[in-house]
Amino acid sequence: MKMKQIVALSILALAGSSVMAATDTTKEEGRGALTGAVIGASVGGPLGAGLGAIIGGGIIGKLIGTSRINGELIVANNELEIVLQNRQEAQRNNDKKMKVQIVNLSQELNAMLRSQTASWNSRQLPVQFRTGSSEIESHYVKQLNQIAHVLSRNLDTKVSLSGFADRRGNPEYNQSLSETRVVEVKQYLLSRGVKPSQILTNAYGESKPISHEDSFENDFFDRRVVMQFSFDMKSYLASR
Repeated sequence: MKMKQIVALSILALAGSSVMAATDTTKEEGRGALTGAVIGASVGGPLGAGLGAIIGGGIIGKLIGTSRINGELIVANNELEIVLQNRQEAQRNNDKKMKVQIVNLSQELNAMLRSQTASWNSRQLPVQFRTGSSEIESHYVKQLNQIAHVLSRNLDTKVSLSGFADRRGNPEYNQSLSETRVVEVKQYLLSRGVKPSQILTNAYGESKPISHEDSFENDFFDRRVVMQFSFDMKSYLASR
């Protein structure tokens, strides 16, 4: 009987030292040792308590620690998901606001382009000629170079060339002369980089005088090629 008590006390001392050692390492293993001791004692008496303490400190304690860490990770993960969801919602709201701003800017730009296009399309620039001549006068060269530069850099812009002649001479000759004048202006623009598709041509001879009154001054203004510009808004907007 005494031997059994001594063994039991030794086992309890061993269990106690195991518990103390466990609390020095981690709280979880200490809790596991105590839990194991209680379970072991209820099942196998003092010997079971000692073994339970040893096993509980190594296994149950780790399980308790792992469970706590997993719980913290789950909480942290949930908090992170909430933060990400809030950021995603904020980003979606920002995207919506940006889309509205872009639409408004696009509408304003289109309105401005339409206004400028109307002004651009109303412009008419004449090139005057000497009597019976289709030669481009030197003082028009600079003007034509500037026009060619604009057209070559803006392929959505076209120019319409309309040729005229005064009422001196017969109508057949004047018609041919107005056609030749248009060809001269067209060829000059082409030689400066304007595309053929950008140039439209018409010739009216003497059929459309500026004034019905026949005079030296009016005849001068009738000998001309009129350049009128047009901007293809639909093509420009489709290419943006």
